[in-house]
Formats: sequence, C-alpha cells, structure tokens
Amino acid sequence: MFTLLRIQLRKILPYKVFWAMVALLVGMLATASYIIFKIVDDNLEMAQTVGTVMGAKISVFDFPAVWPNMAWLAGYAQMVLAFFIIIDISNEYRYRTLRQNVIDGLSKADFLISKIWLILVISFAMTLVLAGYSLFMGLNYSEIPEGTNIWKGVDFELAFFVQCFGYLSLAMLLILLVKRTMLAMIILVAYSIAEFTLYMRFREEAWVDFLPLKMLNNPIPPSFMRYKGLGNGEAFEIAEKVVWSELALGVGLCVVLLGLCYWLLRRRDI
Repeated sequence: MFTLLRIQLRKILPYKVFWAMVALLVGMLATASYIIFKIVDDNLEMAQTVGTVMGAKISVFDFPAVWPNMAWLAGYAQMVLAFFIIIDISNEYRYRTLRQNVIDGLSKADFLISKIWLILVISFAMTLVLAGYSLFMGLNYSEIPEGTNIWKGVDFELAFFVQCFGYLSLAMLLILLVKRTMLAMIILVAYSIAEFTLYMRFREEAWVDFLPLKMLNNPIPPSFMRYKGLGNGEAFEIAEKVVWSELALGVGLCVVLLGLCYWLLRRRDI
C-alpha cells in the first residue's frame, strides 16, 4: 500500500499547482481567521456589558472555543483541496496515466486505493496545520486563566479530519463521474450552495441533518452562533466536545462515497 502512496507523491510533489494551492490554502486560513475573528474580538471589547459575561472577558480565541471556531472556519477552505483532487484525477484521464498504470499491472482497485491514500495524507496534513494554527492563536490572542486545560476541545480536529476526508471523497466521486475538470468543479460548488440553501429553508426539519454535507458538518457547530445574545448580557453557548454519534454518521458517509467511487470505476472504461 505504501508503494501506491509513493506513486502518488511522486506525481504531486513536483507539481507546481499543488504547492500553489497549498500556499493559497494556508494564506486563506491565516488571513481569514485573523481578520474575521479579530473583528469579533474588537466588537466584544467595545462595551463592558458585551465583552464580559459573568465578570470574565470572552474571546473567539479562548480555550476551548478556539478549537471548534477554527475548525468551523477551515471548513470553508476545503474547496481548494477539493479542486486539487479534481485536477489530479482529471489529469489521470487527460494524460492517460490511469490506463498506462493498468497496463503496467495496477488494478482499478489499486488506483482507487492510491487516491484514498492521497486524500488521507492531504486531510491529515491539513488537520495538523489547523491544529498548530489554532494552538498558536489560542496561546497568543486569548487570556488563559491558571489551571485551564488548553487541550479540551481538541477532538474537534478529529471532526475536521473526517469532514475534510469526506469532502475530498465527494470531489473524487464527481470527477470519476463526469471526467471533466471544470464541470466537476461547477457541480461541486453548485451542490454545496444548493444544499446550504435547502438546509436554511428547512433547518427546523429533522431530515436536513441527513443531507451529505450536513452529515459531515454536524460535529462542528457554526462558530458565531455560540456568541448570540451577548448584547443582552445573556450567557453564550459553546460546544466543548464532539458528539460521537454525529461523527460516526460522517464516517459512514465517507465509506459510502468510497464505495460509490469503486463501483463507478469498475463499471467505467478507462
């Protein structure tokens, strides 16, 4: 299996587009998190009644809130990684490397496993970057009372890993289905917008929690929702740990998406 991973790394590591997307992704995460969350922090400091809850200053970078906050924000950057997966697999068709690999002795299952390895590595690397950056922001931009467990809530990084892996698996399924780079990207963006619109329209209904992207997003609650009501001096909501049943649904969806990818590869000519 590690041989399959090495094959993929040899393809992408010299690829300038890959490094350009990595730089774009890291830059987006750093810039967006600082600007957006700094604006919120500044607004919380504008009034004592808003910036203080029960006598304690709050910040979007405070532990343990920083872990789900950053995981939620990073979810919006996943589309950059998804685009790279689409480009990578579409190049396999465009340059007929998939066909050549099969001629050289690799099966379709081997090809799929190699792409799963690639998605695993990218998701894991992104999770490490997110965890490191979240820890940096928490240590440098929040007040840490003595005895605070800064690692409480770090399980949201695991939830992000599952979310990222699932989203990239969906991107792989789309490109295997349509085999066209721009078409797959358009479908992915359109579906993401359509599902979000559907959720906002029917968010009071229980069934919307079982929409594919919502299943992946459920373990990481919307960041700014936990600060609602602060202007009235009300207590704010904060998710301190992942709901494991919701995470299990996300993992199950990942398995289904990979199963569909395999089924599609077996039926399709290369």
